[in-house]
Amino acid sequence: MSRLDLSDTLDAVVSKLGEDNALAIQIIMHLMSNAPHLDPVLGDMAELAPCMWLDELEIYGTDIVTLFGLCEQHLGKMHAVLRGYQLGIVTKGAIHEWIRLPKVAFVNHEKIVRLVSEQLDAERKGM
Repeated sequence: MSRLDLSDTLDAVVSKLGEDNALAIQIIMHLMSNAPHLDPVLGDMAELAPCMWLDELEIYGTDIVTLFGLCEQHLGKMHAVLRGYQLGIVTKGAIHEWIRLPKVAFVNHEKIVRLVSEQLDAERKGM
């Protein structure tokens, strides 16, 4: 169930997603600040998009840290996984399976990043 609502301030968004986990909060802040550069197709919504995807996926606190670790602590790769979900390339169940069973993630991670990169390139060319 979604924790965020339209009346939330940015501080509230970060707090709700981070669950008082300092590292998760730091990751969220970096995702937000880098999103416009990672995915300019999103336009004005770029900063909030990763937060909305995390909330829709019901990934909070420690799970954010775990997902970041699975993405080799690379913001671009984490953004690609989240965007892959938004584009329908990867399912919510698959992402949760990766978080619970990290070894599974390494088998599929590179394929997902490649597919998302191809999709984003196609979107950029269509702008």
